[in-house]
Amino acid sequence: MIDNSVRNDELNANLSQTQISRSPTLNAQSAAELIPKKLLELLISEKQDDIVNHLTTLSIEAQGKLISRLSQINWSEFHQIYQAPELSHVEPAQVIALEQRLIDRSSTEAIGVAAYQKGEVAVLLVAGGEGSRLGLSGPKGCFPFGPISQDSMYKKHAEKVLAISNNTGHDVPFVLMTSPSTHEATVRFFTEQEFFGLKPSQVRFFQQDTVPTTDLTGKLLLKAPGELLENPNGHGGSIDGLFNSGTLDWLNQQGIKDLVYLQVDNVLAPAYDTYAIGLRRQNNSDMINKVIKKISPEEKVGALVRVDQKDSIIEYSDLTAAQKLMKTNEDTFLFGWGNVAAHVVSIDFITQLQHNHYTLPFHQAIKDVEAWNGEMRSKMQGIKRERFFFDILALGNNIGLEISREQEFAPLKNATGADSIESSRRLASNEHKRWLKECGIDVADHVTVEIRPAFAANVDELKSRIDKDPSLRSLNKNQDKILL
Repeated sequence: MIDNSVRNDELNANLSQTQISRSPTLNAQSAAELIPKKLLELLISEKQDDIVNHLTTLSIEAQGKLISRLSQINWSEFHQIYQAPELSHVEPAQVIALEQRLIDRSSTEAIGVAAYQKGEVAVLLVAGGEGSRLGLSGPKGCFPFGPISQDSMYKKHAEKVLAISNNTGHDVPFVLMTSPSTHEATVRFFTEQEFFGLKPSQVRFFQQDTVPTTDLTGKLLLKAPGELLENPNGHGGSIDGLFNSGTLDWLNQQGIKDLVYLQVDNVLAPAYDTYAIGLRRQNNSDMINKVIKKISPEEKVGALVRVDQKDSIIEYSDLTAAQKLMKTNEDTFLFGWGNVAAHVVSIDFITQLQHNHYTLPFHQAIKDVEAWNGEMRSKMQGIKRERFFFDILALGNNIGLEISREQEFAPLKNATGADSIESSRRLASNEHKRWLKECGIDVADHVTVEIRPAFAANVDELKSRIDKDPSLRSLNKNQDKILL
């Protein structure tokens, strides 16, 4: 997290000028004249001599900018690193399986329907990523996902919110978390597209923070002379972003009680989920965490488990090959429930986190980066720090909920291969074929089907459309593409 000033309680040492001058790599006299004393002491205690020396080579203007940024780093939080739990503390997750939904489903859904009808639900879309892996320059949300329409992922999600707004008569708040590299382009895209039919007053944007990237020894890296190399602080940055941008206060003022959390690269994730909303309210829980059964122990999704009687997500990268194969006493995989990064969260719960000044820990990952080496930018390995939204699970009372992979999970991560453009479009088309089939309209396997959320955001809305316009049943089932 980024703070606004260097506070006394953040100093790890109170070094004298004599101690500073003994640093063998430090231009002590120039540094002492240039850098505020407390900041200089802090940087030396953090073994950032290289950055201090770099400051002495810059122009006055560049020095001021870098000193200002260095003064904002909260080093105590910078060192709050997530620690993977001991496996002896890990138990199987307690999850409501798909077949259990049949029990009292109607009463649970009725509670969720009432929540939407009262205007007590908002949607948060985490959309800080760029589309470079998809061959797109700019925000990933601008990618033309629609297999027939070429509609962007942003449009797909916005039209889900539009459908709820039209059906309930409430302007459902639509909140988007961007990053410094995607913010301006995202706001411009929405403005140029006239907010996809939404009212500008119901759409709100905020930026996630960035975190300095370090080398493998913990030294701060540079992107260019006078500029730190930084990375977005992860989807967990949405927690601080909601606080710091005033968005959480804005939601509370509108009487919002539930926040539907979606990620931009999964267009099948529903914004209208009466069962999940109803389940959270029915059980007075803080959060619903959606999961799927992993197709294999090696599937690259985090695993929902119980750690010391609390729900927790353990990332696949934190498990060895042998650990991924561990089984429970019931002969099921211990790490068999896969996290899909879709949640329903109580606004009261998030507000409580704000009042308690809670900050998420950082997860560290070794990544290939490009950093300034003193002469040019060069490739090297660095450490990126990110916060993960699901780490708030351990702080509340939660319910794990199994969803249908086919109906709600079509991640778009890569240009080719697993979780690719082709696979996610195919999954979306197959789901829309299922909707048509439930409405009594069967189409051939080779047909590509795309149903825009503005036309029907779910199968019930499609049934209603067809009931009002029976001519839709006369679709040409032999055409290669069907767009509704």
